[in-house]
Amino acid sequence: MGDPPVSIALFKPVEIAATDYGIALSIAHIHAVIGDDLSFDIRRLSCQLDMALSDHVLRVGDRVRPRHNPGQIVRKTSLEHAEIQPRFGPERGRDQRGFPPVFAARQPGNGFGDGMLVEHSVNLLVSGHIGYPAVATFPMPAALPVDKPCPPAPCCAGEREKQERKMDFAIPAELQAYLDELDAFIEAEIKPLQAQDDNERFFDHRREYARTDFENQGLPRHEWEQLLVEAMRRADAAGHWRFSAPKKYGGKDGSNLWMAVIREHFAAKGLGLHNDLQNEHSIVGNFPFVAMFEHFGTEEQQKEFIFGGFERKRRVAFGLTEPDHGSDATHMETRAVPEKRDGVDGWLINGRKMWITGMHVATHCAMFCRTSGKDGDAKGISCFLVPNPTPGMTIDEYMWTFNMPTDHPRMTITDVWVPDSARLGPLDGGLSIAQSFVHQNRIRQAASSLGAAVFCIEESVKYARNRKPFGEALSKNQAIQFPLVELATQAEMLRLLIRKTAWDMDNLPHKEIEHNLSDKVSMCNYWANRLCCEAADRAMQVHGGIGYSRHKPFEHIYRHHRRYRITEGAEEIQIRKVAAYLFGYIGPRKGTLG
Repeated sequence: MGDPPVSIALFKPVEIAATDYGIALSIAHIHAVIGDDLSFDIRRLSCQLDMALSDHVLRVGDRVRPRHNPGQIVRKTSLEHAEIQPRFGPERGRDQRGFPPVFAARQPGNGFGDGMLVEHSVNLLVSGHIGYPAVATFPMPAALPVDKPCPPAPCCAGEREKQERKMDFAIPAELQAYLDELDAFIEAEIKPLQAQDDNERFFDHRREYARTDFENQGLPRHEWEQLLVEAMRRADAAGHWRFSAPKKYGGKDGSNLWMAVIREHFAAKGLGLHNDLQNEHSIVGNFPFVAMFEHFGTEEQQKEFIFGGFERKRRVAFGLTEPDHGSDATHMETRAVPEKRDGVDGWLINGRKMWITGMHVATHCAMFCRTSGKDGDAKGISCFLVPNPTPGMTIDEYMWTFNMPTDHPRMTITDVWVPDSARLGPLDGGLSIAQSFVHQNRIRQAASSLGAAVFCIEESVKYARNRKPFGEALSKNQAIQFPLVELATQAEMLRLLIRKTAWDMDNLPHKEIEHNLSDKVSMCNYWANRLCCEAADRAMQVHGGIGYSRHKPFEHIYRHHRRYRITEGAEEIQIRKVAAYLFGYIGPRKGTLG
């Protein structure tokens, strides 16, 4: 025919297909090299006639993974060279439908129906498990007209790419690799730290006493908090602690989806120094105040509180709740009135606050006060950064809780004056600040509760398989099986909702989340917290007496996660939010249901 041959040195097993739209290599556990003398243009996805040949995305300049093979990473090393490095495990090497991974390539200069060609030719080096050598040669068209149409739907690759992107539930290969990296760091750095100097006392049956200074208002013991700081310091040095923060602050721009997967992964390991939720501690930190200051802070406030926060020179407590007002925050009684002192504009604050977590170490309190309007108005609340200590701001007592230690005080604010420069965000617009990071917090906390629930379920399954009352495994009893099946089913469904919601959050502008996605975040949060408590209670029941004891972690998990059914926004309030979206009183359905 006169078409130039394409020769490829291969190691089988391999499948090669030639179509009017190019060549396709279906790679199983192989080592294949496409010679340096042969260059191809790599498209996002060439049109293919076979479903098996339209699963993957390759593009010069991108770091991309094949959509159905999480074991592959495509990494660009230059404009003229790209590498595909399969990392096969026992279960990898084929996609979820049983197809081997597929890559499509075209010679330079060939046209496609949509005219979308990349600008540079690349050589491919495909490496994996080495098998037996083989050589395959077949003709390839020298050129195709640029107006050649794609095959009709549903085989059009561009449309299939959109569909496949929406329905891909696999953990990205890069994320799995990072989880592996985190696990290795935990083994190398965190577990040895936990094991030394009897630090296990903070996690075994002695944990509540070891952590709590009962003679000092029930506050956390200094040794306990210093251990957490050391773990964070090591994680920061290794590049993990700031993962979710923007790169300009030393982070990695970690997404909500990645953070949700990481938080579930950590919590599913059980109690440990890697991730202790009682103190909101993790080797991969959560920094809601970064987003708050980025969106609402002045340049000076951003420098002081964002960089100062990462340097541990600034810690801000969140002063919203009051003794008589929790969920009804718009009815707060704390007031700030304008007052000028020594020619400086400022505000005089009076009122009371409660459950202001972390005040024993905070350098500032973000104090929410009514500055205008009437009780119940959303507008008219402002936020002020009050230094701690400040004359007139008094901690009356620390409230002892179901799970100790405590760092939640009740406070009185009497004639506290701050300059107007201490105001965070717009005057009378403080409620937006209070709502600005609740979604980020709630989705990640939901993932943690899911992980803790999974831990309780899995530990119960192991125990039931090994425990043999009357000579038979406990797991053979349907009274044991059925409740755990119910919990496991809920966990599987919840995981999908959390990850989809986190993905949606990553693909919406920050300010649109409240108006378009807040109901889904609330669904995830209230159900995850409830599920965790139910799973911990069931684990205690399955384990019997030892499950009720402090020699197992279930009582600790229950006591801690029980608070989230209140503190992350009472579940009744979150359910009410979902109802408002569902019935079209707010959200995207507003005005569509009559």
